Amino acid sequence: MDEITRAGSETDAHRVPRRAALSQGRVALVGAAIAVVLAGASITLWTVASNAAPAPPDRDPVAATAQPATPTPTRTETPAASPAIAFKSSSGNIRCSLNDFSGQAAAICQQVDVNYGMPWGACSIEGQPGVFAGVRSDGPYWPCVAHWQEPADVLPYDTPVSRDGMTCSINLETGVRCTNEQGNGFTMEYDAGVAHF
Repeated sequence: MDEITRAGSETDAHRVPRRAALSQGRVALVGAAIAVVLAGASITLWTVASNAAPAPPDRDPVAATAQPATPTPTRTETPAASPAIAFKSSSGNIRCSLNDFSGQAAAICQQVDVNYGMPWGACSIEGQPGVFAGVRSDGPYWPCVAHWQEPADVLPYDTPVSRDGMTCSINLETGVRCTNEQGNGFTMEYDAGVAHF
């Protein structure tokens, strides 16, 4: 009996360290898993924080994106007395003139009724309804026009007219398009509004 009891005690004595070793192994494994999860979480938080950081003050985030130039309003335009090319659309809603304005060759169009808000930067003068857009040799701009008369001539669709490097045409679908010799200019359409390029 003593032999059996002693043998049983030795077996139990050997089992205790084995269970302790298994428990310590599991604890170490769980600890390592927790460490990996925490390390991953801290890297994720660092990445999110880095990506959410604002741009340095000397960088302009808008300049990084290609945007069409937004022309600035100029002084009130004064047309020259020289012969101009003036025309309107068949509806009379678009009125344009290719002339010398304040000493520079330009194409200026007025859209009387619009289905869009006043564009940012466009010049608004009391008594002149709608929106004016213009282009000259240095590119598109927002002209301020104090006195504007409705032209008598209707320009047929898709018929370009030119004067001093400025060219305009009217399309039934896309509205009026005026450009300078470099291909810069504007489009103007009842729903789409004014686009500079």
